[in-house]
Parts: sequence; C-alpha cells; structure tokens
Amino acid sequence: MGRTEREGLELMVNPDWVSIREPVWAGRRDLLTAPEVERGKTTGSEPRWAGLGETFLRQKSQNSTVPTVLSITSEFCAFSNTLRKCEKEEHSVFSQQTEEVSAAQYLQQGLQKCTQATRAYIQDFQEFSKNISTMLGRCHTYTSEYKSAVHNLALRVERAQREIDYLEYLREADLCVESEDKMLAEKLVQEAEEEERIRTLLNASCDNMLMGIKSLKIVKKTMGTDGSWMKDAVSDSPKVYVFIGSRNNTVWEFANIRAFMEDSTKPAPRKLILTHSWQGTGQVIYKGFLFFHSQGTLNEIIKYNLQKRIVEDRMLLFGGAGRALAYQHSPSTYIDLAVDEHGLWAIHSGPGIHGHLVLTKIEPDTLGVEHSWDTPCRSQDAEASFLLCGVLYVVYSSGGQGAHRITCVYDPLGTIIEENLPNLFFPRRPRSHSMIHYNPRDKQLYAWNDGNQIIYKLQTKRKQPLQ
Repeated sequence: MGRTEREGLELMVNPDWVSIREPVWAGRRDLLTAPEVERGKTTGSEPRWAGLGETFLRQKSQNSTVPTVLSITSEFCAFSNTLRKCEKEEHSVFSQQTEEVSAAQYLQQGLQKCTQATRAYIQDFQEFSKNISTMLGRCHTYTSEYKSAVHNLALRVERAQREIDYLEYLREADLCVESEDKMLAEKLVQEAEEEERIRTLLNASCDNMLMGIKSLKIVKKTMGTDGSWMKDAVSDSPKVYVFIGSRNNTVWEFANIRAFMEDSTKPAPRKLILTHSWQGTGQVIYKGFLFFHSQGTLNEIIKYNLQKRIVEDRMLLFGGAGRALAYQHSPSTYIDLAVDEHGLWAIHSGPGIHGHLVLTKIEPDTLGVEHSWDTPCRSQDAEASFLLCGVLYVVYSSGGQGAHRITCVYDPLGTIIEENLPNLFFPRRPRSHSMIHYNPRDKQLYAWNDGNQIIYKLQTKRKQPLQ
C-alpha cells in the first residue's frame, strides 16, 4: 500500500487526524475568512488556491458516508491537478504583471531622459536669447549713431545746396535780364520789319477801297446750281472759263464773253479734261495757270498749266485748312482761292479759332506762304468773300435768302475802319451765291447765283494814307 493510500485510509478511519497531517498551507486560516472562501476571493497577494484543502476536508468531515480509498484518492488527484492549474495561472498573471512593471519603468526612464533633454534645450535657448538681446542692443546703439551722423551730413549738404542755388540764381538773374532785354529788342525789330514788309506788299500797287455795288448784269443762265466762271485775273486774254458743279474735272473754255453768252456763236467752246478733279467753287485763273483745291484731299492746292495740260506744282495749305467749310451757305467749298491787285490768296475756316476765317497770302510762282492772318470774320451765315486791294470783304445772308450784304471787312494794314464804311448791299437775289470773285484787270465781280452767271459793277475810292 502506498503512502497516498495509507493517508487516505487514515483519514477515513479517524478524520480528526487531519490536524496531525495537514499541509503547510492548511494552517493559514487567519488569512482567509469563510465568506471569502465561499466566494473564491483572496486578499492581498495570496494565491487563489489558498484554503482549498481545508474546504475539501471540511466537506469530507461533514459527509456522513464513509468514502472508499479509491474515491478519496481520485478526488485528491483532481484536487492536485486543480492546484497545479491555479499555480500556473497565478504564475502567468505574475509574469504579465512583471512585464507591465518593466514597461512602465522603461517608459518612465524615457520620460525622464526627455525631460532632461528639454531642460537642457531650454537652458541653451535662454542663453542664445540673452546673446541675441545683447547683440541687438549693440546694433541699436550703432544704428542710432549712424542715423545721427547721416542726418548731420544731410543738413550740411542741404545747406550747401541752398547756397549753390542762391549763387546760381544770382548769376542767372543777371543773364535773364540781359536775355529778356535782348529778346524784346529783337522782337520789336522783327515786328517793325514785318509791318514794313506787309505795308510794302499790300500798298505798293493799289489804294482803292469798296464804297458800293452799282449794278448787276446777268450774263447767262445754266442748268447747274453750283459752279464758277471767270477770266484770267491779269492776262489780256478775253477767254472765259466755266466750271460746272462743285466736283468735276471738265473745264469749258470760251473764246470770249460773247461766245459764252450766245451758244450759236463760233468758234465752239473747247473742252479741257484735267488730270485731277476740283472740289468746291473756289477756283481761280492767274497768269495762265489754274489754281484749285484737289478733290479727295484735305488741304492740297494744285497749280495746273492750262496750255500744257499738266500739273505744274502743288502745295499743302496748313493752319487747319480743309477741316471745316469756309462758308456756312456754300456747303462744298472748304478752301476758297482769290486774286486781287496784290496777287494770290486763300481763305479758309480755322477750327482752332472758333470758325473764324483765316486769310493767307500765297506766292504764285513757288506756292510758298508769304503771310497768314486770323481774321475776326465768322464763317457762320457767310456765303462768299473776295479781296480788293488787299482787303477782305465777306458776304453774309440769312439762310441764303433776303438781303446779301457785306458785314465784315478785314484790312491787314488797318487803314480801313469798318464803322466808317457805308452799308454794302448786293441786289436782291432768291438764293445765296455759289461764288463771288474779283477781277483786278476789269475791276468787276464775277458771281454765280442759282445757275445765273452775274457781273457786278463796283464803286470805289482811295484809301486813307498810311500814318
């Protein structure tokens, strides 16, 4: 019989022997209470299997039936197995707790190292901040010193510049006074020379002024409402030239005024085809040349040789020429050419002087501008104009109807005072004049009015002598 069986037999014969052969853990009843045993709980760090043996023996002692040795042995073996499982579980829990404690300790050590590094970084940063603050303070001191030095230097430069400017002003003031005096003297001399030149230019060959329009003669009536007709202003030729319309390139040349008046009279008129078309009714014939405003151009004037039938020369008339109508009641004429005892002229409206007429003297041989004047005569309500002995006479009417009268006279020399002139009326006509040109050779006006070719006879007298 083995030891285990004997011990089981002894327990079966006398249960009180348990106190003699109890295991070591059976005597630790003071660590467990009955309720805790019943609930399977322990206190502190005691193993969960503490008290199981006592519970087992108590149950056996309370059992009235006497167990067999085999059953006791089996139960005890089961109890041993249970005890071993409990020990393993407790060891596993203890190992896990140990690992958790080790991890916590490692984490705590890492946090301590991080804290130490942070403190060291903060200390280094504080030292760096102190160094930077010290350096910034020094820079601020140096900057203040440099600013003060630059400011003082700027004040000195400014003071020196003022002194230099003052000295320069004194030097230039003397020069300016001398220069202004010199320029004024030169200007006075130039004005005197120009006035003398104009007096010589405009008063050498003519001293007549218009006093009235005596009569009219209707030479012929044609179909064209607009047009112009004339003779050469200085030549002894009796030829008559007719320009029908305000835009054309065909000129009719008649042998004389009788041939123009009577269509049956021979020889028949000659038809001249120009290489360029004219625009408006401001054409003139002077010394065998036809001068006209070229169609399709703003301000080009063509000098055309009637004998050779070629363009002899051309020019551009500046001063705003061609930008606006010369006369309000002549809607096709932008540049009006005229001839008198002094030569060739051009009349046009200047936009820059609010629609007032501009008078220009042209040298006929070279087409150069000799002089130009801004006149007080308006283009509004005007229908035509002409020159006589260097004086501009502008004809006005109310909408082309009613009285046709000269209400603006401009004398570049200033010898004619408009207030001293008589009322200069034209004989009543139903419409405005398409053109009025003065012929200095026969001292008459050639006009075109509503298709009628008219000659006006004039009354003149001598101008007042120049002072």
